[in-house]
Amino acid sequence: MKSKAIEKFIGGIQHRQEFYGVAKHGTSAIISQKVKEDPKATFYAKCQKECVIAMPTLAKIKDKTLNLDGYSLNHGLCNALGKAFNLYHDVLEELIIVNTGADDEMLAAMLEGLHEQHNFKALTYKKNSLGIKSVEQLAKLIKRQRPFNLDEVRIINCKISSAASQMLLEEIQGTNLRRLALVKCHINSSHFEYILELVRSSPSLKELDISWNRLTPRDLSELFAVLASNR
Repeated sequence: MKSKAIEKFIGGIQHRQEFYGVAKHGTSAIISQKVKEDPKATFYAKCQKECVIAMPTLAKIKDKTLNLDGYSLNHGLCNALGKAFNLYHDVLEELIIVNTGADDEMLAAMLEGLHEQHNFKALTYKKNSLGIKSVEQLAKLIKRQRPFNLDEVRIINCKISSAASQMLLEEIQGTNLRRLALVKCHINSSHFEYILELVRSSPSLKELDISWNRLTPRDLSELFAVLASNR
């Protein structure tokens, strides 16, 4: 399976033996020239520069879903994955990142590469951290026009600042999202008008989960009233 993954993602390296040669002699002048001649091989070069081999991670893609539940991530690996996503435009439709140790910069690096994934539809991000940088990249994905738009975003029990939460709520207004979960995302009454406007302005939205936030009974009553008027 790993051999197939190698052949699939490094299109310019046709044979396993040649790949192993690159891995062993990656700093040689001959290999450096090969990288320059073959744009796809820049992915390997990026992996080496970051001192990370990302092939085992890429081999986890099944049915265009990459499930990284409990998979330990670091900055080098996330940068390399972002480069891979940028090079190969139809390998991923869903990304699941759960309890990996990912932070704002790591998520931003992966999301930036996902801009080139033409059919990327769903992101689940749970028990990690995010901030302004990753929200900026996520907003670009959310705002893509159909048929390239995101259908589903689930952010669950993550470390996120109040400013990043507000920015995310501002950016998702009137988008084509169908399912949205912002669970335990430090949303409070000062942000709640964004939630109400989201419901009013997003006719595609079918599911909304804002549980475990700092909302009052009055906030929820207002939400129920808006939902009732949108029927």
